[in-house]
Amino acid sequence: MLLHKTELARATLARTGTELGRRERQVLILCDGRRGIDAIASMFGVESLGIIQSLIASGYLVQDGAAPARAVATPAPRLPQSRRSMAACKMYMIDMLQLQRTPTAASLAVALQTAQDDDERVLALVDALGWLRTATKASVCERVAERLKEIVPEAYLAGIEAAWQQMIVNDLSAADAGSNVLRFEARA
Repeated sequence: MLLHKTELARATLARTGTELGRRERQVLILCDGRRGIDAIASMFGVESLGIIQSLIASGYLVQDGAAPARAVATPAPRLPQSRRSMAACKMYMIDMLQLQRTPTAASLAVALQTAQDDDERVLALVDALGWLRTATKASVCERVAERLKEIVPEAYLAGIEAAWQQMIVNDLSAADAGSNVLRFEARA
């Protein structure tokens, strides 16, 4: 069964409160109505099953058919191909980079502006998104990624989605490696 965020979950993720731990927030972010318990468990490991059950019990998640219709937000309709454009992606990302006001952001914006073709632009968009993931709050980067997925041409949508998912998996792997080191040092 697929997992969906409730309105409570969306409101919680929009805030930067401490109601949820880092791992709970990560699991919650990935529960987008396209993944089931098995998919989440394969990304996070078996311990995520307890987290998912806790999130369901707390009212943050529901499974298909388990919630009233209004508790699960309907996904935003996809824009028709004519409303999607690489130019819109480029302008949007450059705007997001300019808000950061750092030399790295400026160089990423230049790389995006000087990309020779759409394939290069997509690579520059992914690089910029990866940097934003390290330089901003997770919620900010998630909104940028979601907006890019809304406006990128269909031909590049799967690539952007795959890169975004890989960034999440890499972050989780790095976090797990870091927590293992800390646990080891604590025992020594």
